[in-house]
Amino acid sequence: MQIFVLLTTIAGGVYFLMFEPDSPVATFLMALMPLGWAALFTLRFLTERKKKKVEKMEEGPKEKKKFHDPSDLIPK
Repeated sequence: MQIFVLLTTIAGGVYFLMFEPDSPVATFLMALMPLGWAALFTLRFLTERKKKKVEKMEEGPKEKKKFHDPSDLIPK
């Protein structure tokens, strides 16, 4: 999906800049492109974050590591 959006954005920008650089549509699209990209990456970030939270809840609490006394490791 992101590849499609990337290619469409590039193709639209190239078309308007080459053939109609002063049109109001070109100005409008160029103004909205950064907002669209920010929205795409924000949505991706939020979905990944939500997925990680769900995975953590399904796993349950992790066991705490036990720390051994260093003197137990020294042979007597």
